[in-house]
Amino acid sequence: MSFLRVMTLNIWSQQGPWPRRKELLCAELQTQAADVVALQEVLSFTPVPAPGLDAPPPPFPTQADELRADLYPYSAFAPACPVDARRTLGNALLSRFPIVQQSAVPLPNAVGPGHEPRVLLCALLELSQGLLPVFVTHLDWQLHLSHARCQQVRFIADHIDAYVAAARQLGRGLLPPILAGDLNAEPDSDEVRFLTGRHALPGPRGEPLRGAYFNDCYARAADPTDVAARAVEAGATAEVSDGGATFARSNSFAAAAHEPDRRIDYLLVGLPDKSGRGRPIRCWRCCRHEVIDASVNSAGQRIFPSDHYGVVADLAL
Repeated sequence: MSFLRVMTLNIWSQQGPWPRRKELLCAELQTQAADVVALQEVLSFTPVPAPGLDAPPPPFPTQADELRADLYPYSAFAPACPVDARRTLGNALLSRFPIVQQSAVPLPNAVGPGHEPRVLLCALLELSQGLLPVFVTHLDWQLHLSHARCQQVRFIADHIDAYVAAARQLGRGLLPPILAGDLNAEPDSDEVRFLTGRHALPGPRGEPLRGAYFNDCYARAADPTDVAARAVEAGATAEVSDGGATFARSNSFAAAAHEPDRRIDYLLVGLPDKSGRGRPIRCWRCCRHEVIDASVNSAGQRIFPSDHYGVVADLAL
């Protein structure tokens, strides 16, 4: 049986010790060897010209281009939020397969003017088995904005339906769609329950309730060695389940936020087709290993690839 390996990770833009983090991220991409990689909090760069001169193109238009090296000949980027005069934050996709279509769709903003905008990156990849629709997103992060994220996932589900329907008209065979990203919501939230078939949501303008269904790869096929996390409690080592947390205080960068451990990064895939393509086979977290930088202080700084852990899944093809 052949399979497709997919990965998602919020790379935390250039925060923290970016040069060292970039080395760790590149090494992790080599280790995981995913076919398709969804990235969030990715910066794109606008060149700054010298007076009277045209600006040369930047060596790496986006952070994703810094990471892809020769692993990923194809990439896509969706700008979401300007950071300053020369940097924009958005979502990106790295692929071993040709990208035959790509677009960026702004997500609803339920909070109002001045709120950080969000975007859905849409791409259609060409595999030998058929066309693969892939969607990459990053929802509002504030813990109290579940209502805003509910509007965003309802919009995303509607858009995926329309995108998949249009892709079917190409007549080249279609694989189940993949939705990947940082949803900033836990598995029992209304927004994730909607995406996994356990809750219905109305449209933002009073449209009727509707449901959606995607397989949550980690919930359906978590690797047992990932579920059993080592923890030290009361001085004793014990096997405990940490719920698959991807934003966790075990990560020194995440710990600085003083937020509870939670699973907020997802690989979601539509129902398998009649041949079983798209079925989650195995899922695990990545980017969980730290290095100690002794140049910072005597104790050394704990450096992780990002403030999030990533998620990797093998899907049946």
